[in-house]
Amino acid sequence: MGWDYCCCAIPILNVGAYFTLSEQFVLGILVGTLSLTTPALVGTSLPFSFAHLILSLLGFAFALIQFIGFFGIFKEKPNLFRRYVSINWIVLSVGLSAAATFIGISASRHSRAVATCEATFFNESDVAEDDEGEQICEIFCWISVGVMGGLWLLLTILQSYFVLVLRNYGVTQRIDHTKQQWE
Repeated sequence: MGWDYCCCAIPILNVGAYFTLSEQFVLGILVGTLSLTTPALVGTSLPFSFAHLILSLLGFAFALIQFIGFFGIFKEKPNLFRRYVSINWIVLSVGLSAAATFIGISASRHSRAVATCEATFFNESDVAEDDEGEQICEIFCWISVGVMGGLWLLLTILQSYFVLVLRNYGVTQRIDHTKQQWE
């Protein structure tokens, strides 16, 4: 498989690079916004309350970094684009590592998440309801952690691929500029 196409159909010329940068910009905005605005998930149990702020800042930083890439393509600056790819990979890695850490912490604090779910959604006075509530919360907490893990895996695979595509675009951009200098 060659690196001539992004997403199997979009040629990795300027339009493909712009498309990839746009996708990463939108993803960063979505992660940053959803981290701040969504209610707490049933299966999430973190010992600190500022985790959503960390993930939000990393998402917005990821989105802002895409402007460096846009500028590197638009102004045909191959060295700037190479720096952008490195910075983009670092911020992406830090964001994915933070998300994986939060998912792992939530999975390890499963019993606390179940207790919080029961206290929030079920009446503790009825013994029969209490047992059913525990079973339901047990299931929903594991499903929640599983969905977070699956989404993390999907985003890791896709975004790593996109960073590799952008890296390859930068290499071909530098080769092209070197050829133009010698002609």
